[in-house]
Amino acid sequence: MEKNKTEIYCLGSEKFKTKTINVFFCDRLNKETASYNALIANVLKRGTKNLKTVKDITIKCQELYSAALASDVDKKGEIQVISFSVSFIDEKYIKEKPSIFKDSADLLFDIITNPLSDGKSFNKEYVEQEKVNLCDLIESKINDKAYYAMSRCIEEMCENEAYGLDELGDIKTISEIDENSLYEYYRNIFLKKLQVRVFVTGDVSREDMDYTEKLFGNIGGADAEKINCAGELFEAGNEIRTITEKMDVLQGKLCMGFRTMTGISSPDYYDLTICNMILGGGVKSKLFQNVREKESLAYYAYSRLDKFKGIMVISAGIEANNREKAEKLILEQIDSVKNGDISDSEFEAAVNSYIGAVNQMNDGQRTLADFFLGQSLCGVEDTLEDIKTKVKRVTRESVAKAAEKIKPDTFYFLAPEEVSV
Repeated sequence: MEKNKTEIYCLGSEKFKTKTINVFFCDRLNKETASYNALIANVLKRGTKNLKTVKDITIKCQELYSAALASDVDKKGEIQVISFSVSFIDEKYIKEKPSIFKDSADLLFDIITNPLSDGKSFNKEYVEQEKVNLCDLIESKINDKAYYAMSRCIEEMCENEAYGLDELGDIKTISEIDENSLYEYYRNIFLKKLQVRVFVTGDVSREDMDYTEKLFGNIGGADAEKINCAGELFEAGNEIRTITEKMDVLQGKLCMGFRTMTGISSPDYYDLTICNMILGGGVKSKLFQNVREKESLAYYAYSRLDKFKGIMVISAGIEANNREKAEKLILEQIDSVKNGDISDSEFEAAVNSYIGAVNQMNDGQRTLADFFLGQSLCGVEDTLEDIKTKVKRVTRESVAKAAEKIKPDTFYFLAPEEVSV
């Protein structure tokens, strides 16, 4: 991975038949601006002064051999990431050798910097439509009960931290935004104060990078805050917080939140990563084998580790009357790792599975850009090969030692309405 002074990165590879330009706007997640940032991601792709409608943009993409434009909003630790990207075929696969890279880069730049406006406000119709779409998206999260339970657990666990906020914002704030206030925020904050990182992937030439630097090198504001830490680590509370919520569900959703005080820049991060894999990272894991298969206490059981915040969440779909038994057995699995009770098959499966996941990152251009964005936000320079080397150095002893740092914090349970809990 190469980096230059303008925060433009080249992830060169000859294996892809396409090239991508990914532009990431990074902001510290907070309640006041999250809704504005999320709405901007959707409004900008509706039209520019040159391409006033989605139809015009679609026609332009077709002219560029079916180039694909996308925007997205994500959360990395306590950083809200607003991304815009364009993917297009490598010129060497086109007989006419057109200037696809330049034209696609120009299109993406036009989308980001030249929105349809009258100089004082965005297009009112576009803003109102995207407000409805964004609110619908937020409200729809409840339809996936497992995801909802995970989100609620983190929300309760991190109620006084930025990590507990929804990266899409909140419905109340969105409803108060209009075309004037959104445009003012876009001009004075979004373009001037958010840090920008650009990642170019594919079989990229020096000319490609020179043009990218020329076009996007000054897209970020001079007042942008330098972000080199994606989240503060917090210790678990003295007592476990327990939250129960009832809803019209057939199956209870148990989410157990733990704090580890271990982030991606911690020296024992990869020890904890393998610990997480042993606990709940696959069909060979303790949660799957013991909680789901042997004791039949869960329809599913897995663990998830956030590398930015050092938070581990164990999720399980259970019968409501099995909650106490499930919690006890899950905690026993953690204790067994702390005690070094790790079989050869568990350890080898965890290491091999993680290395396989690292290898798969090389197969997706967006995945690569997203991964290295996360690395850069934390000031970590490990390459994929570096990661595999570090994972291979992990031992059972180092895993058990890392597991000692796992402390329970908040347990959330989404229960069926008719059950007494």
